[in-house]
Amino acid sequence: MVRAWSPERRAQLLQWTTGHARVPVQGFSHLMGRDGVLRKFTLTSLELSQAVYPRAHTCFNRIDVPLYRTKDELVAGFEFVLELGDQTFTMD
Repeated sequence: MVRAWSPERRAQLLQWTTGHARVPVQGFSHLMGRDGVLRKFTLTSLELSQAVYPRAHTCFNRIDVPLYRTKDELVAGFEFVLELGDQTFTMD
């Protein structure tokens, strides 16, 4: 899915997930959390009953991804949250 996106859309995904639109100069393995600690980029799966849309945790460089039934639902979920951008921010 991400490979098919434009560089701008990929940067938007990175910004939404990590709070930064660019990969660190040292590489992706050097992503830091908001606390300055190295934090790997991670994906966590969730049941649809726990989340209808993907959720980003910028402090931990993590995305919680609902277990969608189809790839089309997955793409639509990410497109929705990326279109909203910062409006999807919550404290949960």
